[in-house]
Amino acid sequence: MESSPRVSFKSISREYISAAFYVSVAVVAIVIDLRTSFFSLPRQAAQDFYEPLFSVIDLPIRIAGSATSYLSSKRQLILENERLRKDNLVGYVADQRQKAQVSRLKDLEELLSLKEKSPENVVVGSITFISPDPFQKTVGIDVGETDGVTAGAAAVDPGGLVGQVQRSFPRHSYVKLITDRDFSVSTLNLRTGYRAIVAGSGREDRLVLRFVPNTTDLAVGDVFVTSGLDGVFPIGIPVAKLGAIDRDAPPPFVEAELYPMSDPSARMELVIFTGPVSGDDVYGSVAKGVK
Repeated sequence: MESSPRVSFKSISREYISAAFYVSVAVVAIVIDLRTSFFSLPRQAAQDFYEPLFSVIDLPIRIAGSATSYLSSKRQLILENERLRKDNLVGYVADQRQKAQVSRLKDLEELLSLKEKSPENVVVGSITFISPDPFQKTVGIDVGETDGVTAGAAAVDPGGLVGQVQRSFPRHSYVKLITDRDFSVSTLNLRTGYRAIVAGSGREDRLVLRFVPNTTDLAVGDVFVTSGLDGVFPIGIPVAKLGAIDRDAPPPFVEAELYPMSDPSARMELVIFTGPVSGDDVYGSVAKGVK
């Protein structure tokens, strides 16, 4: 059998003596450092020597930390901007919806006040259809023959004449707007009393005068109302206001542009005359105000 190696007592005692010596030196150095400034200069020299080295070694770590922090901050900013954009969009939509509701309530109040002036011979209808044909200015409304609406009836809003009922069915009707190229109405110039034909131009905001001699007394701002002589529309409904005159046009007729008094493109409800109504009774104050 192999015998285990023997440990020399002298080698163990030598190791203990060496350890005790180094510990004693360390303790003495600590005491000297605490009591005096003997090691200050060596410590400062060592720090000056190793500090650049530690900075170079630590540089990749600091760059990686800065890049991570930058990317994290940028990501947070992107998310915050996206959230604010969505909140802003939601707020904008809500604000526009509220404005639209307020505007529609105001329109309804004006229409109801218009109806109160002749409650037995008018009916209020909502627009449910707009013709997609750019050459036809036609809208559909949700009132018809069962409500007393007949073909040929006048359609108006608080501003004035909007159009004429073209076709009427039991539950709905179609109205041709005054801006349609095929629409025309006999009118009266409130300032001079001159009678003229006002027709649609095909544009949403323009009407034209037809067959008016270029020697006719016309002035920008003249207001034209229905004359009642065509047997279709009652007298006194505001139709248009003269906006521009071209007297240099080839004779014998003057070229003039008029602005509709009504605004059919911005309305969701219309008033339909279902019986004899005097335009002067309904629009008398309006006509006087724009004369």
